[in-house]
Amino acid sequence: MARNAGANNQYALAGQYLDALAEYVSILSDEMGFSSEEAVQIATERYVGPLTESDNAAVAAYIAARLAAMGG
Repeated sequence: MARNAGANNQYALAGQYLDALAEYVSILSDEMGFSSEEAVQIATERYVGPLTESDNAAVAAYIAARLAAMGG
């Protein structure tokens, strides 16, 4: 895992993307009143869906799984 932590590594970039999505989900639920499940669904539809249509399907699957875990 440590050797995959380089700044240009896909996992590191996916981690940064996931952090931003987690913050977005938090804002949707804490400040806008959406449930956690609704917030995760909104984030997934808006930002993960387009990734699956690109060459980053594996990254999209990783992020979708992590977001799903956030939603409970």
